[in-house]
Amino acid sequence: MSAPPHCSERAGAPPSKRDVHAAAAWSARNAREFPDAPVARDRLCGLKSLCDIVAADVRRRTAHAQNAKQSASSRRRLHRHDGWFTQALKAALRPHSAIPPRLAAALTLAFLLLATLTFSTRAAEPWETALARMPLATGTRELNGTNFGPTLLDAFQSNAVVKALVLMPGAIDEFYFFRRARAQLPSAPTLLDAVRALENQTRIRAAFRPPCLLLHAPPDPLTPAIRVTDEATADRLHTRRFPDPLNFFDRDWPRLQSLLTRTFTSIWSGYPEIVPAAQSPDSWHFYRASIRAWNLTPREGLEALTLATRTAVTIEKRRLVFECDPRAAAPAAPPNCP
Repeated sequence: MSAPPHCSERAGAPPSKRDVHAAAAWSARNAREFPDAPVARDRLCGLKSLCDIVAADVRRRTAHAQNAKQSASSRRRLHRHDGWFTQALKAALRPHSAIPPRLAAALTLAFLLLATLTFSTRAAEPWETALARMPLATGTRELNGTNFGPTLLDAFQSNAVVKALVLMPGAIDEFYFFRRARAQLPSAPTLLDAVRALENQTRIRAAFRPPCLLLHAPPDPLTPAIRVTDEATADRLHTRRFPDPLNFFDRDWPRLQSLLTRTFTSIWSGYPEIVPAAQSPDSWHFYRASIRAWNLTPREGLEALTLATRTAVTIEKRRLVFECDPRAAAPAAPPNCP
């Protein structure tokens, strides 16, 4: 009888260690053909090597199953924190989803609309909240003809909601012309407390016309009077930079005209011209401006100044022409006047 061949010659090369069934079949076939052959421990042809392969395969499969179970548990835990709408949206956007395309598109659109409304609600802060964070000067317990304007303007601070506080001519007249307005304030008042006190105790009212808060009284118009007859001149105004901050109390037309000239008139061409001139008799009936503002655009600044002075402006070719606002009637006489 011929000697059994060496292990390396048996039925070809050993199979891969990962292929357990092939390794078992290879070992059993060689055992049947050569029952008296020695078992090579390092060649996957003995019983111990087969057991090692099976044990390694079991460990690998067990670890894989545990990892898969942990991943599934994590996904379920994350999925459990999602709302029903988010789960439906994820299902709609999942590849090969069973949800019809129209329903998926409708869910996506509804989600985007809901997100937009939520963001807008959070971003939009009421003007009352902004004013409630602005304290008045310490010890202020009353608004009267000696402190009305400076107290309110000094308390107004830069914020993201209200860019400008405008004391309109009607409100100014209540304190300084008719002298019939007076408002009591609570202890440690804020600017919001002062506005509420004016509304409750005087004829002055507050109107928020973004981005300006207007303190007005009859017959103040609440919309700016701006008329454009030359679009090219109006477009050039948008390239200017309005002064920041703007802080006026009882500012007359000569100083306003100088400010508007520095802001809008080109130093090279001299246009547009601000009309009327600083000392022109046409400006004698303009009201004095009382305003405090931050971050106004050229258009917003022009609107705020027309409201503060009760004027109307016409943007003509190479000119900005100011005049008294024809919409405003004469102020009402106080009750004790004849």
